[in-house]
Amino acid sequence: MRRLGTLGEGGFLMQSGLHGLGVERTVRYDVHRLNIPNWQSLAGQPLEDALHLKKGQRAILGYHNGEEVFANGAKNSIENVHEMGNGVLGIEVRETVGFGTGTKIDAGIKGLVSGVSRRQR
Repeated sequence: MRRLGTLGEGGFLMQSGLHGLGVERTVRYDVHRLNIPNWQSLAGQPLEDALHLKKGQRAILGYHNGEEVFANGAKNSIENVHEMGNGVLGIEVRETVGFGTGTKIDAGIKGLVSGVSRRQR
């Protein structure tokens, strides 16, 4: 493996030759009303495929205070939905996002992101 370097929050990945990589993350979205019927039958499947969405369309997961809530990945799948209390549901979504040369890193927390590659030069 070859170390590509580390990036602080807000940094840009500038290593050349990186393309077609995907990174998965799990995100919880809180909603007051769920918009995905029979989510259990869709668990683990990409919502975009299961709901027959066209390229660029995003599935509305639900509504929070009347506002639409969308998952932010290129491919998104519901892992779980659970009661949070006070009429709020927590939707756990596995999001796949593209990662390559020029990607802006938003670690979500203060810290560093490290990159490695199996390819040797």
